Amino acid sequence: MEPVRNGPEDSPRIQARIGRDGRLIDLQAEPTEGGEWDLTLEFSAVGDQLFPSRLEIEPGIFSDGIPPGGITARLLHAIRVGELVDEFNRGQRRALAAEELFSGRSRPPDTWLPPPANRPGPRGLGQEFYQDVARYYLEALQTDPRRPIERMSERYPGCSRANVRDWVSHARESGYLTTLGRGRPGGQPTQKLLEALRARHDRPGKAGSKKRRPRRRS
Repeated sequence: MEPVRNGPEDSPRIQARIGRDGRLIDLQAEPTEGGEWDLTLEFSAVGDQLFPSRLEIEPGIFSDGIPPGGITARLLHAIRVGELVDEFNRGQRRALAAEELFSGRSRPPDTWLPPPANRPGPRGLGQEFYQDVARYYLEALQTDPRRPIERMSERYPGCSRANVRDWVSHARESGYLTTLGRGRPGGQPTQKLLEALRARHDRPGKAGSKKRRPRRRS
């Protein structure tokens, strides 16, 4: 991924490559056989803060025509805008730090960086957070199997269902939940999750881990 800001008249943006499954691909990686897409996410100032305002997607420069199936609903759903936002923020902070290093003085940005969105998890929360996400998801499946994300969202006031959905997806990718198929609700606890919860329960001087909640968003 590459943050781009060509000049004051241009919108700040970040460019990236994704595969047919919507996953980000390193810009320096070799082209994939299944076809790729090039993404450009632009930001616009609202007041004194930047927000994502435009997303462009087109066949990758190394693709032989349009990848099979074209732009599908599944592809659009799989694009993780939050990862692009976070990478844009990191790139802008690096640029400001480099400018401060070479000039010897700090300069406040013209606009504040965009807030994080659709993050895989709140900053500072690691594997135990995703273990709890998996556990709460399994509980939600028992009480409301048709709408587990909606039910589970009640545990995280101030966070969107999209956030919770991303956390559940990350918990699956971390090996704490079995997979029934892309986009299908459900699953079972894996041996990895059971062993992790058992280890936490048996931890000396601690009858289980203390739950940490994401910060409420203003």
